[in-house]
Amino acid sequence: MKIVAATTLRDSLIADFVRRFPKVMTRAGSYGKCKFLSYELALYLRRRGVRATVLHCQSLAKNHGWKKTAHASWVEKPRSEWSHYVVVSDGLVYDVTARQFDQDLPVPFVIDRAVLSTYWDTVERDTFVNNMVTEVLRSHLDAGRTLRPGAVSKIAPAAGAQQLRPPVANP
Repeated sequence: MKIVAATTLRDSLIADFVRRFPKVMTRAGSYGKCKFLSYELALYLRRRGVRATVLHCQSLAKNHGWKKTAHASWVEKPRSEWSHYVVVSDGLVYDVTARQFDQDLPVPFVIDRAVLSTYWDTVERDTFVNNMVTEVLRSHLDAGRTLRPGAVSKIAPAAGAQQLRPPVANP
């Protein structure tokens, strides 16, 4: 296993990101948060001009030792039901919730992309999550372009518009 040292701007951005989520430093605090935090990390990096993609990993590899060191909820599941999300950028995998599998792993856990298949039987790009990241970025860009001072114009409602039901009053 090759763990890569943090030395680039991308790695300092990731270190800043991790500081925002101190609970990932514990097994219990990182358990079950990989999809959300991978989405957030990819969005955070891409907003700053760093290419990042979310990967979905499925089915823990049979020869991997995490089955013995993982959070109790993982240990109870068969290896085939294990599912995990990570972020890949320029051939390196960044896993900010890896401590749910082994309390002694660094945060973030960084490995070469080629090594990821020794941990998981299936590794694929998560199209749905990556499309969400792209859409959020696009909407922020569009909002920035259209919401400049003076860019918003008032539009009169269409003639004949009617309210079908009165609003419900809060008790």
